[in-house]
Amino acid sequence: MTQPPGGQPPPQEGGFGAPYEPPPGSAQPPPPPPPGYGYPPQAPGPYGTQPGPYGPPQPGPYGPPQPGPYGPPQPGPYGPQPGPYAQPQPGPYGAQPGYGATPPPAAPGGGRSKRRTGLVVGAVLAVLLLAGGGVLFLGGDDGAGGKKPVAGPSDTTSEDGKHEDKDKAEPAGPSAAELNAGRKPGEARVLWLKYNDVDLPGLGAAVNGPWTAGDIVARTTYRTVSGYALADGTEKWKLPLPTDVCAAPSLPTDDGKIVIATLVSNTASIPDCSVLQMIDLKTGEQGWKKTVPLNGRLDMRSEVSLAVNGGTVTYARAGGGADGYRISDGEKLFGEAPGECEVGDVASGARLIAGVTCSDAVGKNRIEELDPTTGKPKWAYQLEPGWYLQTVYSFDPPVVVVTNAEEQRIIALRDDGTLRSRIDGPVAAEAVADARTLYLPTGLVYVDSRVTNTIQAYDLDTGKRTWEAESPTGQAMKPLRMEGGKVLAYVLASKEQGGGIVALEPGSGSPQTLLRHPASAADAEDDVLSARVVYVDGRSVLVPPLLASGTDEEERALKTVMVFGQ
Repeated sequence: MTQPPGGQPPPQEGGFGAPYEPPPGSAQPPPPPPPGYGYPPQAPGPYGTQPGPYGPPQPGPYGPPQPGPYGPPQPGPYGPQPGPYAQPQPGPYGAQPGYGATPPPAAPGGGRSKRRTGLVVGAVLAVLLLAGGGVLFLGGDDGAGGKKPVAGPSDTTSEDGKHEDKDKAEPAGPSAAELNAGRKPGEARVLWLKYNDVDLPGLGAAVNGPWTAGDIVARTTYRTVSGYALADGTEKWKLPLPTDVCAAPSLPTDDGKIVIATLVSNTASIPDCSVLQMIDLKTGEQGWKKTVPLNGRLDMRSEVSLAVNGGTVTYARAGGGADGYRISDGEKLFGEAPGECEVGDVASGARLIAGVTCSDAVGKNRIEELDPTTGKPKWAYQLEPGWYLQTVYSFDPPVVVVTNAEEQRIIALRDDGTLRSRIDGPVAAEAVADARTLYLPTGLVYVDSRVTNTIQAYDLDTGKRTWEAESPTGQAMKPLRMEGGKVLAYVLASKEQGGGIVALEPGSGSPQTLLRHPASAADAEDDVLSARVVYVDGRSVLVPPLLASGTDEEERALKTVMVFGQ
């Protein structure tokens, strides 16, 4: 699972892990992670720049990391912010964090030319990709609109001829039955898992998902998007993906529709991320498709964010503002030419909360809630000069992180956009909130060779801490979402102990174990580095944010989905 220093494995003739190099203009994912946690030691300072498992940002064909109006990527306890082609993909309950390196800070400043690429959302912040990192791949007919036939399981050859289905290749890892062989009483089972079955490009490939829709869990791998039965992992549909996915929202609609953005061409010298494609996750059918037109002289369709809010998908990009489209039929709902201020980034959730960036001449940026059917602001919270929206922790109530590139603040807003409180707690990669309380994970620390942390509760009216909860097993935790008035959290696996799902009582933080993953599968679970996790119908679904290329055996050993349950 590691990459040899200084390059790729030796060439192989038609091998599973052949070091295929994407054509010019394709994105390059970052180098693969090393085995184990991927948790860097705690660095000095309040948040610390971590050395990280991925090393420095890769130059790639898209150039160096871009500074932006939302400030530099902040490490927090869970690692880097997503790059311009990897939006946080949490599935329906928020993105899960990565653990790793942080690009060098950008210079402070504002203006549309300094857009931060990748606003992070509520139980947020995922992906281990640095700027210039990997994109995902989805495509199909270049015509506008219309459904296409669903591809069969073996129909995965792309236009470059290098993407071949490897269904006949044996996985290089243990089966679910083998992982369950040592299961102890009271522990859950590995219900099913999927291994990578396609050749990966030279530096690997990023992964979108998991998304759940009814009884389907879907995710992308290299140039493939697949839907599986949540209960047993039966493949229900599979789509070949000949063009690169350059943006995707973290959430589907309530009825299981999602809209992704793909490149116009894989070989263009400057990426044009402007083709929108709707997909029904329950069936795998492709719906409407359209190309977003240029909007203004400075429109940079290489830096795109997508958000699903109700029945609307919002497409925002640097220099071109934001356009809204009805997901059911693709009809444009709003959009206008950019002025002195424009919507820079958007995030999927119960409300459309956006960061508005202004030119240096105007100076002040703001946070707005937009009507998802008209694009008109419902309220605006004016930021101090030099400050930017960085992260949305919660939509209802609104809780966000703002930064001026030198420090960060957590602020809670009222429903009318006025200030409710400033939170005294440390900025984390993700958090969740209910009507009265924000639940924040602390940074990862080593205790007796174990990695651990706590989850702290903060009163949204006063900003003060009210309680602190430890994991029932002493392992690290990260909050996922609220359910039934309780905080659902994922307990991270170690090499010796399986992970699991716990519920924390809102008044005290007292933990209740909902699902304890088996210790016999702990090593395999820990190999799903920086897993994004959703908990649905009593099952926990883990998906890695990155597939690292390597030898045939190493690529076949990569897990793309791992599901636990009783």
